[in-house]
Amino acid sequence: MNNTELHKDKVVKHKLNMLGPGMFMMKVIGVFAALGLLFWAFEWNKLCIASLAVAGGVTLILFLLLVIEAYQNNCLDELFIWRDDEEVEDY
Repeated sequence: MNNTELHKDKVVKHKLNMLGPGMFMMKVIGVFAALGLLFWAFEWNKLCIASLAVAGGVTLILFLLLVIEAYQNNCLDELFIWRDDEEVEDY
């Protein structure tokens, strides 16, 4: 497998942009964490656990999506660097 075949495999067809959805998810995490603390203060343990579990689940999903976006950024950076090197060699 030569260099061009490697980079063709890494082409990202749909770029994941997490800025807008990530901010919304952070707000959801904050709301459920605050509800969990409020329920904990009133000693409503089941609601506290449920709220904090939802906040933790959304946090996990956000983290996974950010890891995917970072991988896509690295692939695109490598592809652009490879294309720039190829253009410089042509001159």
